[in-house]
Formats: sequence, C-alpha cells, structure tokens
Amino acid sequence: MAALMLVSVTAVSAQSPETLIAACDGAAASAVDEDLPEGVTPVPFEAIDPPTAMDLCTRAVAAAPDDLRMQYNLGRALDAADEDGRALAVLIAAGEAGYPAAMRGAGVLFAEGASGSPDMEAAGAWWRRAIDAGSISAMTDLAEAYIDGTLTPPTPFRGIELMEKAAEAGSTYAHGFLGWLYATGIDGLVGRDEARAVTHLLAAADVGDAYASGILGRATRVGDLGLPVDYEAARRWLEVAAAQEPQSVLTLAHMDFAGEGLPAPDREAGLLRLDGLAGSITDPDERLAIGENFEFGSNGIPENLELAAVWYQLAADDGSSDGAVRLGRLYLVAPDSAPSPVAAAFAFERAYELDPSKSYAIGSLYEGMEQYEAALGWYEQGAETDVEAAVRAGVFHLTGIGTQRDATRADTLFETALAIDPGPDTMIGIATAILFGLDESVYPDTATIALARSWLERARDAGSADAEDYLAYLDGLADNAD
Repeated sequence: MAALMLVSVTAVSAQSPETLIAACDGAAASAVDEDLPEGVTPVPFEAIDPPTAMDLCTRAVAAAPDDLRMQYNLGRALDAADEDGRALAVLIAAGEAGYPAAMRGAGVLFAEGASGSPDMEAAGAWWRRAIDAGSISAMTDLAEAYIDGTLTPPTPFRGIELMEKAAEAGSTYAHGFLGWLYATGIDGLVGRDEARAVTHLLAAADVGDAYASGILGRATRVGDLGLPVDYEAARRWLEVAAAQEPQSVLTLAHMDFAGEGLPAPDREAGLLRLDGLAGSITDPDERLAIGENFEFGSNGIPENLELAAVWYQLAADDGSSDGAVRLGRLYLVAPDSAPSPVAAAFAFERAYELDPSKSYAIGSLYEGMEQYEAALGWYEQGAETDVEAAVRAGVFHLTGIGTQRDATRADTLFETALAIDPGPDTMIGIATAILFGLDESVYPDTATIALARSWLERARDAGSADAEDYLAYLDGLADNAD
C-alpha cells in the first residue's frame, strides 16, 4: 500500500495543474466550502491523511498559485497534521485574498488557540468577514459562539437569530442545532417548542444528518416531541444515525434486547452492536460514561442494568478502577435479579488491584448495606495508604461495629491516618469521626467527647484556628451530656 501511494504521488507530480487540483481536492476538499465545485466529493476532517494531503496540496498550490481553494485545502491538511501555526498562516493568506471558507477556517483556528491561546475576538472578526463574503458555515460558528457565551459580551438572542438565518439559507447544521435547542429548551433563553423542533430536525434528517436522525429516533421510540410511539420509525432514524453516533447504537442495542420493533427480543443482535461499538470506543472513561448512561437512563439512553454491567466490565478491562467498583456495586445490589456477592467480590478485588485507594469506596458500599464485617475488611485493607479508610476502620473498632470493641486498635488506626497525612486537618477529621461514629443521630457520651477533645487540642496545638471553634462546640455538647 505504501509503495502504491508513493507511485501515485510521484505520478501526480508530473501531471497538469488540473490533475494536481483534482488530487488535492480528493485529499482535503471540505464539505463546508461553499465554493466547492459540483461533483467534487468532500473529505471528512478525520479521514484526511495528513502526509499525503500536505504533499498533494503543496504541489497543487505550486502549480496553480492563484487557485485559492488549493490554499484552503492545504491549510486544512496542515490543520489535520496539527501544524496549527502553519495552517493558520495559510488560511489567513487565502482569506485576505478573498476566499470565504479560508476566512471561516481562520476563525475556527483562532477560536481553538492556534495563535497560542484561544482568541475569540479574532475568531469573531474572521467569521464576520466570512459571513459578509457568503459563508453560511461561518454564520453557524458565530451564532453558536454568541449562544454559548464564548464571545463577549454574550448575546444569545442574536445567536439564535443568526442560526435561524443560517437554517433558512439551507444549513443542515443549523437545522440540527435548532432542532436540539427547541427540543430541550434553555431556561431564560428559549422555551421548549416541540413543533419547531420537529420541523428543524426533519429538515436536517431528510438529508442524512446523523445528529438530527438520532434525536428523532429516540423521540419516536418513547413518544416525545408530540410524535407517536413508533418503534419501526425509531429504528429507521436510529439506523441512519448509528453510523456516526454511538448513542444511537446504544439505543438500538437496548431495543434489540427488549424486542422493540421486532417480532421478538434479539439478544444476539444487541450484543453484536455492542461488540462493534466496543471496538471503536476504547477509552475507559468513555466506556464508564456509557455504563452510567445505561445504569441511570441518562442522555437519551434507556435504563438497562445488564448493558450497564457490560460497559462497566469493558471499562474495568481497560484499566478503570471506577468501572470495576460500579460493576461490583451492580452485582452486589442487583435490584432486578439475585445479588451475586462472589462476582461483586471479584470486581472489587480488580478495583483494588488497579487503585488501592478504592478500598474506602468499596467499604462504604458494604457499610451502606449494613454489611459491617465486609465494610471493615475493606477499610482495614486500605488503612495503610488511605486516610479515610484508616479513620473509618478506627471508628468501627472504637464503637464495636463489625468487630469487638478495641480502643487500642482504634487509636493505632487513627495514628496511622495521621502518619499518612500529618496535619491539623486530619486531626479534626478524626475528632469529628469519633464524635458521630456510624450514626449522627446518636448523642455522644462523655467518654467519646473527651476522646474527640484530645484530638482537637492536638489540632489547636498544631496551629489550627478552626480547632478552637470545634472545641467551643464540644463544650456545649459536654454540658448537655452532663
């Protein structure tokens, strides 16, 4: 393949300017270039091969120096190669020469910080020039900056007016944006308007916009936006969106599992979708976020604890200790099926292996379920390295919860916490933990107050001004205790 590409580029170098222009267009032409000739297929930014595009477009610029589209394409290729400074210089030159897409591109790069840091004033100036030159894409850029407040002073109502104007001019992006805006509403800016939302979303979806198709698919699945529940229509919209929008793949997988729009549930189809998506989403934080969406039914994704567990497992496999903790929690609680404490224990061990500080979070889960022996075991496991775990384990030993009362062991654990994080704040934290133990509604007795006082006095002697306030509070408690 590399040899073939080399032969191809070498052959192009000997061709006419027209051939070189076509080759550059084939490598870096943009869909937002309103001057793109009919018949030229645009290249998505993420699909640009920077070395090839830079080489071909450099040759095209040399062969046709007056063709501003070639300069714009070269700037785009440089941007894809993360050559921000060079890309900005090329786009500014083409913009100064009058090419609208280059003006818009310069604005985008200024907004992204290509000049060293984000410069929204310069970005806005270039977008306005591009709009004056006929760029609809620049109009949506400027409108969105007005709406989200990145341009100062923020003028969101002006932004909506501009976005409506862009939609009237045929901008698919503007239709999709306005569809989302009217579907959700923003307090103090615009109310929810189902009819306008559907009008804009259909305008975008009818030309294949994935974002708008996804919103329509999720709306028709549940009967939102004034649309009737229609699983078959939902599937059609979501299938269009699924090629570019992971959220729609997730919803389709849920529909497969539930049999929505199918003669019967199709678990295998759902798993196949998830397998394909898992291969393209490898970041553990993204996998964790998908699991959370399924667990809590958020961001338009239906609640499905089984699929939440799948994605937490994927996150854990990729090194996410949070994913492992949440997987264990699902196994432990399992509201829709029998709990699996053994599977939970394995997940928690994986979390601890990835991040020993998770012992406190795991102990807290068991404590919340009143499984105090298990909670203490996890607190003890993390006590040598985690302040919160050491303090909590000390409280358990002090109060005799999950074990026999052992004031000596409690004191050792409190001193361990102080060794991990020396300082008055840790001492105050130990004092408050001693005071309230496991139940803040239980009034502390005289002995408990005396022990807490000893830690607060240490904090005061270590220079904490806050300790004096806590000691005054203790005086009140002691009077009531007496």
